[in-house]
Amino acid sequence: MTDRREPRRIGHIAAHMGGGVGQALAHLIRHDSTSRHEIITIEQTKNRHMVDAIEALNVPVRQFAEIDDVGAELSKFDIVQVEYWNNPLLYMGLSQLEGVKTRWVAWCHISGRGSPAIPENLPDAFHACAVSTPHSLEQIHGDNVHFVPSAAGLSKPEIKGYSARSIDGLYLGTLSPAKIHPDYVHFLANFIKAGHANNIIAGEVSADCGLPQQIAAEGLSDAVAMPGHVTDVQTLFQDARYFLYILNPNHYGTSENALIEAMSAGVVPIILNNPVETHLVPQDGAYVIRSPEDLAGLAANLADTSRWREMSNACLRHIEENYQPDRTAKGFEIVYDGAMKHPPRPFPFSETFGGTPREWFLSTRADKDQWCESYLSDLMERGDYAVTAASKGSLAHFLGSFPEDPVLQSWTHCVGRENHRYD
Repeated sequence: MTDRREPRRIGHIAAHMGGGVGQALAHLIRHDSTSRHEIITIEQTKNRHMVDAIEALNVPVRQFAEIDDVGAELSKFDIVQVEYWNNPLLYMGLSQLEGVKTRWVAWCHISGRGSPAIPENLPDAFHACAVSTPHSLEQIHGDNVHFVPSAAGLSKPEIKGYSARSIDGLYLGTLSPAKIHPDYVHFLANFIKAGHANNIIAGEVSADCGLPQQIAAEGLSDAVAMPGHVTDVQTLFQDARYFLYILNPNHYGTSENALIEAMSAGVVPIILNNPVETHLVPQDGAYVIRSPEDLAGLAANLADTSRWREMSNACLRHIEENYQPDRTAKGFEIVYDGAMKHPPRPFPFSETFGGTPREWFLSTRADKDQWCESYLSDLMERGDYAVTAASKGSLAHFLGSFPEDPVLQSWTHCVGRENHRYD
């Protein structure tokens, strides 16, 4: 007998629909035939690329400010899913929903391996939690915590051979030292010295990203183009030979959409031995290095076109077997089925994250018990870019959102970033 049950109504709360969260939701919505989705964002999305793509699927995308009574609106859904990462305005929006009764699901878009951490009591606040990297399962535990991949390969990339590709090395993503390796220019220099003179670094340059100046100082400008934000990423991936994806060992990312999409077009990754990235690549399809000197030692291998072809094919097989877009929807079917077994209840926001902007910021600090003036004074020297960088979720981001908070002001003064603002 055919199951004619009504589709579940899922309401998503997101800070905005830019970057990885928008891409992840697009994978879920396109392949979820058991639910109807709507999205409510806290702030306006600067780049509407993913908003337009999701609205083309007949999914409404609205802002909090457009809804007269958000609590009443959320009560219409079977499940409310929070697209969780440490965005200050997301906390502000969620703080207004304490007491709203529904079934609450969280999808964590930070790994929690360091700072930003995932609050230990997060599973207690939600009926079910999904994490987008299995490494997060080391940080939070519970029968209601599930790993659901959020990344998938490109839909129909053109797979080119080595000689048909014109880009030797490509980086595509966030250009903040909180994400890209602070010493990226030295990895790049060794790659160029190995004979790879046509490189592209694509992405918006953050206020504290010194790459353009470093590239010029190293005399590499003729070998590197920096086009800024690029929407046609598929063309870049189809034309690239190597994906020089050298990230900060303490970066906040999880599913690394760019890495998955690159491999789906046959680009061979060169990555640092960070747990998140090494989990995502096939052993026979990527170069895993520890230092710029390791990259210099790979010159002969990188020039071997037969070896490149074998590794490129390994990447294609890996994506076909592990990162098809319907896997996200299949994973959430289990998450949603589990959440639906429970009755609606209020959301204990303050118990999980606290009641003030400074508490919201500390809720994702693994070292929050050590915070004092003397501890903060040398964060810059220690390279704690989760605090000091002008990047999302940073202290600068929180102060920019809550400029009148005296504690955030004092912390910013302690780390010597008074004039450092997140845009």
